[in-house]
Amino acid sequence: MEAVLEQRPVPPGLPHPAGVLCVRARVRRQGRRDHPRLAAVLAFPPVATGLAMWMPATEPLVRQEARLVAWGSYTALDAVHGPLFVAALAYSYLFVAVGLLQLVSTSLRAPLVYKQQSALVALGAVVPIGASVASYISGYTIIDLTPVALSAFGVAVAVALARYCC
Repeated sequence: MEAVLEQRPVPPGLPHPAGVLCVRARVRRQGRRDHPRLAAVLAFPPVATGLAMWMPATEPLVRQEARLVAWGSYTALDAVHGPLFVAALAYSYLFVAVGLLQLVSTSLRAPLVYKQQSALVALGAVVPIGASVASYISGYTIIDLTPVALSAFGVAVAVALARYCC
């Protein structure tokens, strides 16, 4: 069991290359200039958090403690997060909130069918965000409800596409 604690997970918060390329393509389509310095500044906190996880001197800033906990017939990993993790989490939620606000503001200017579609997508997106925030606020992170809530988001997107598309 001690070997499980010694394994390091993939660093959290590292931006996915496909997401970076999508953002760059959208900026260029809208006729705006691409700002690589701004992108580098915005990407710095999650990248720094991911790198801090791999350095023994700064790992306690990200994860202060990790222990195996018996939960019924299962064994779960319970982690106590450090201040850098909490800051990176708040930073990530800020970007998610900005994205949802953009979705809502765009839907308000769209025709009625797209308003309904984007409202359903935004409502579906709130479910996994709410589950994630609730688990971190309550401190009950042994079982993460976010993957289950993401399935509710998938259903909302599927209904939005099937009902309001074409």
